[in-house]
Amino acid sequence: MALGSLVRRRLHGFLTGALLACLLLALLAPPAFAQSAGRRGGTESPVSDEARQAAELTRQGKFQDAIPLFLAALRGAPDDFAIKFNLALCYVALGEFDKAIPLLDSFRGSQRNANVENLLAQSYIGTGQSGKAFASVQRAASASSRDEKLYLYIADACNAYANYDLGLKTVELGLEKLPRAARLHYQRGVFLALLELPEEANRAFDEAIKLAGADTIGYVAAAHKNLFTGNIAEALRAAREGVRKGKPDLLLLSFLGEALIRTGVTPGDPGFAEARSSLELALAERPSYSPALIALAKLDLLDRHWSDAIVRLEAARKLEPRNPTVYSNLAQAYRLSGDRQSAQHILAILAQINQEQVERIRNAPGDRKAGYGQAVRP
Repeated sequence: MALGSLVRRRLHGFLTGALLACLLLALLAPPAFAQSAGRRGGTESPVSDEARQAAELTRQGKFQDAIPLFLAALRGAPDDFAIKFNLALCYVALGEFDKAIPLLDSFRGSQRNANVENLLAQSYIGTGQSGKAFASVQRAASASSRDEKLYLYIADACNAYANYDLGLKTVELGLEKLPRAARLHYQRGVFLALLELPEEANRAFDEAIKLAGADTIGYVAAAHKNLFTGNIAEALRAAREGVRKGKPDLLLLSFLGEALIRTGVTPGDPGFAEARSSLELALAERPSYSPALIALAKLDLLDRHWSDAIVRLEAARKLEPRNPTVYSNLAQAYRLSGDRQSAQHILAILAQINQEQVERIRNAPGDRKAGYGQAVRP
């Protein structure tokens, strides 16, 4: 396997997982029900007990528990925007995109806002419908063109489902409206790196660093750039400096842990303890952050804690079902634990993901197709 492809696989785990939770918090505070109870027959519609309970469960991240309550509430108020939207949001959070799409697609007129198109785009990405996804992105951008988070949410979904070309188109659309947005330049660098275009990726990372000033994203970009180019010492320096100067940040803490792992730390080393501490801090901030779960699993493997590694990686697998890094580490964990049957099953899924990616690359337009294809050949 080419070095660039190996780097891409290792870094992919650090590019996803953070933004969906941010989206949930942004859309649920203040509660949607307070904003859009709706009117029927000229009077305000009361919010049912089921809807209130479901909204609270959703805010707690208990999406599966919230769904039956939302469905019950929807039977009593079939046209209520907030109930339908939050039900769709739960389906998106659980990866049940086929159930979310008809709900979101049913909105018309003023209800078809940027948030609806955002979730609809993520759902289309999850079902492999890139054309429909980008059409939703464009409609969302038309409704709220200067909302930086909108582009970042879609980019995160593209990362999770390895649709890097669509992710690049999305952030470049955002940069047309927000040319000085450091986070969008950083995300552009991420996609260019994943598309095996190192020179363009480094220029995008450098632009993010320049525009970020003292913002944490500058340290994130510096750490990521140096991990991508193999300068582990500089990546470690940037991550440590960013953690020291700013508040705990998921990406910085995760990059710090990954950089320490790349230095070859072993159980008993101070760096091993620092890596575990950094990653545990990231998970304390967001327990479902899959990149930290994956990196901690790597430490578990080094520490011969096979069962702990399997638990973390299976959790990450649910969060990132198309991330090859999850499967390569999970296969190793099962093999080392003695469960060769499960290891072979996971390797078969990994082979299928890799083949699908090769086909996507083969069908990609222009120069990206050639550069990408060269990187994945064995």
